[in-house]
Amino acid sequence: MSKKNTQNLIQQLAAQSDAPVRKMRHPAVVGAFLSVFSGLFVMSSVALLGMRTDIAAMLHMPLFGLEVILALLTGVFGMFAANWLAIPDMRQQRWVCWLPFITFAGLTAIILRRYFVMPTDAFTPIGIGHCFPAVVLVAMVPAIVLVIHMRRMATVHGRLAAVVAFLSALSFGYIPARVMCPVDEFSHLLTNHLGPLLLAIPLGMFLGYRLFRW
Repeated sequence: MSKKNTQNLIQQLAAQSDAPVRKMRHPAVVGAFLSVFSGLFVMSSVALLGMRTDIAAMLHMPLFGLEVILALLTGVFGMFAANWLAIPDMRQQRWVCWLPFITFAGLTAIILRRYFVMPTDAFTPIGIGHCFPAVVLVAMVPAIVLVIHMRRMATVHGRLAAVVAFLSALSFGYIPARVMCPVDEFSHLLTNHLGPLLLAIPLGMFLGYRLFRW
């Protein structure tokens, strides 16, 4: 940029200095709003898709309840982390961005535990069924809302922001598919339920720069 253009830019910015500026909402407020919106959408999806016939018995199993809770926390923490990442300096609170990955690691550990506890069904030949697209389809609504919101912000961490956004949305999509599906085999849970969440990482790394370039 030439010196003349620089001076013109300074003059334009100075002329706009008295213009009213809308104060940015705290990321926790926006994260809470998006989490409530996504939670209500998940509840609506569960009401539409229905639940497995043995859901009452499954809810008495601690690991099943913990699995659903960890998926919910991953979604909620991802919404908060995405809004922190939308701020260039993340309010000097980088630890917020690690929360969804911690809960996601716990969720993954519960699924992988089935390989050691029930090795007989570890690799039952179950391909991609209806649960995989169910996770993705439910996740599309919170993902679109979150991406539109973040594109209006000023993130300088495009790839990480995209990974967190996709992981959050897909975690919300994980819940209705899990409470609907009666299949508990390791191979099915790994490919059809956890699989979309694992794809959030390479997908976010690939699309992040393109989605949040400014």
